[in-house]
Amino acid sequence: MRAKAPMVIATFLALMMVTAGCLTDDDGNDDDGKGGLPHEGTTEGFLFPDITLETVGMGENRINQLEADLIVVQVVASASIDDIRLQYTHFGPIRDRFSNTTEYYITVVADQDTTTAELEALESDHNIDLPSVSGGDIAGTLSVKRYPTVFMLDERKVIFLRNDGQVGQGKMIEAIEDHWGVPPAVETGLEPGDVPPDLLWIDVDGQVGWVDNYWDHVLIINVWENECPFCILLMEELRQVHLNYSHLNFEIVSIDHNPEDGEQIVRNVREDNNATWKFAIDSDNIQSRYDIWREPVIFLIDKDGVIRWTNIGLVDSSIIAGEVEKLI
Repeated sequence: MRAKAPMVIATFLALMMVTAGCLTDDDGNDDDGKGGLPHEGTTEGFLFPDITLETVGMGENRINQLEADLIVVQVVASASIDDIRLQYTHFGPIRDRFSNTTEYYITVVADQDTTTAELEALESDHNIDLPSVSGGDIAGTLSVKRYPTVFMLDERKVIFLRNDGQVGQGKMIEAIEDHWGVPPAVETGLEPGDVPPDLLWIDVDGQVGWVDNYWDHVLIINVWENECPFCILLMEELRQVHLNYSHLNFEIVSIDHNPEDGEQIVRNVREDNNATWKFAIDSDNIQSRYDIWREPVIFLIDKDGVIRWTNIGLVDSSIIAGEVEKLI
């Protein structure tokens, strides 16, 4: 009998893991510390360096002479809209939320060979506000190692948020409200009956989506990552559900919360599972905003935008379908 004990224990632990799902190993922070430390004076709490820009619509200007409650500077590698679009999309909700303040959103192209015509095309063809170039090596001055790098400055031009890489609207709004002393909302985790925070994503096919866009649909938000085996197993269960209900105003969005996975990994997971729903990489700090600490996670949202069911861990398609049936 003793020889069977290790097998019994291993089976028990496996069942526990299936029930619980995978523990996440990051805190939802978009900063990953890659590329070395920024130069002194470009980190949070320092004045933004006195940089002169050539800006469409403004001509030559110096950031430290601009008068505004909030200045957001994103530094991008080139004038390609593909390098700018994803991050820039997240600025829209900030404009809406703080519409009673004065703000500048400045996109600075690090490539010094960028032409005036290329900058003007960003503004006229793609509605990018204040595209700019610097007369000097702005990437070197700001110690930019990863694009885009986003700086948020207050009215004194003090940096209160620096993020190397994409940063979502959720993290930026939290940083602004914290800096301005707005009391944070009480977070107790999302439960049935809650209205989830709106969430923005751009899926791996380049389509922009919002939770609010899916009112009048039954929506599943599935949070996962590639290194979680139960997350991958859940894809087959979700596939069965999507096949049965996709024609009935029902949609699934699977959001990989680990940006290190990259688009190609996410595409591979979609293809390996013959999935026909939307797949995206988190760019809106979902782990923090949706209070996620285990995975995979399912949030089932009804046609009024209210969470009606949640599940952590692997779950059979029949159970998911039963919950969806209640809302279709």
